[in-house]
Amino acid sequence: MYEIAGVHHIALGVKNLEIMKSFYKDVLGFNILEPPAAPHDIMSGIMRGVTPEFTVGMLSHDEGGIIIEFIHIITPVPRAIRKDSRYGDIGANKITIAVSDVNDLYHDLKDKVELFSGPKSVELPRYGSYNFVYFRDPEGNLIELVSGAKLPVNNQFGGVRWVGISVTDLSLSEKPANWAWYLVLVFSSFSPWEPVPLYQF
Repeated sequence: MYEIAGVHHIALGVKNLEIMKSFYKDVLGFNILEPPAAPHDIMSGIMRGVTPEFTVGMLSHDEGGIIIEFIHIITPVPRAIRKDSRYGDIGANKITIAVSDVNDLYHDLKDKVELFSGPKSVELPRYGSYNFVYFRDPEGNLIELVSGAKLPVNNQFGGVRWVGISVTDLSLSEKPANWAWYLVLVFSSFSPWEPVPLYQF
């Protein structure tokens, strides 16, 4: 028998590894981790049958959270999976990072990133006041910064709390339009390289 312990990391394909690492380190407070050594041919089964050539960057926050893995594929030539994406398009939609105070961080970041709007707030079950703001990283990935009483953070940044993924299954749809479900991965604090407990709501 096996048991699912949680979410360890998410992987994002990137065009420019160094620019992405610098942005996440300098703007979003991530630490650069030493990726675990592994032979590249171990990935051939999921890389269209060839031994890939790639470089990897792994990042985490001091307070834990889901680790982010950036993968820059050299060969085979990577294929773009989206263009002019909108929230709700199939695939990973957003990365949510907990922060100590969205309003304070908004003023710190507004000259460094192109924020979609000023901070907003809604009341959510289990979370109470949920304060958030959105922007995109240098390669267009949507980032959500959140703060609230139910999302305690000791430092300015509190780690990746969840990832929003939109999926569709036409065989289950009873209407002409596609149905979309959003899976939210929520975590408790953990040490680097330990899996994040998994919850769904």
